[in-house]
Amino acid sequence: MIRIEQRFGRTPTGAAPGRPVTSGCFPEHRNPKRNADQMSSLPWRSLQVRVTLVTLAIFLPGIWSLADYASRTLREDMQKLRGERQFSTASLLAAELNAFFAGRVNALEAAAGELATVNPGDTASLQRFLEMRNSLHSRLNGGLMIFDANSAAIAEVPSVVGRLGANFKARDYLNSPPRNWTRPQQAVFGH
Repeated sequence: MIRIEQRFGRTPTGAAPGRPVTSGCFPEHRNPKRNADQMSSLPWRSLQVRVTLVTLAIFLPGIWSLADYASRTLREDMQKLRGERQFSTASLLAAELNAFFAGRVNALEAAAGELATVNPGDTASLQRFLEMRNSLHSRLNGGLMIFDANSAAIAEVPSVVGRLGANFKARDYLNSPPRNWTRPQQAVFGH
């Protein structure tokens, strides 16, 4: 124990001379019963504790609601970006398919324009016409056929057993002209 009078040369107020006075700054010198009573009654009456609790009561729900709003906004933005990316991908694929089919349709229209110069009654010349169109063979994997007015195949490339001379009247695309067809039709290409 430290004697205060020895250190400072005088006796503190209320202390008997010659008696050691404890400083109370070390836990072993405190009275546990008195400290428990002080702890139970002091914090809830303190203005500092009340202000701290009111501040927490105000700011914690605000922070939670802000975090919830931020997560919802982030989720919506991510869904929007994902939708835009999917739309962009679908648009690119659609444009590629459109160009792919437009090339085939343009080649068929060019061949149909050249076919108008061939005699439609001469099946040998129609067969030669189809065989000379190598660019169409590589683009159309099902082959090419020319039909007469009764929907019978009169020329084909490549040759498939049973197709030449067969009647394809049951097929819808041979029963009615194509939509938006503006020029007279002499032969229908198809498979």
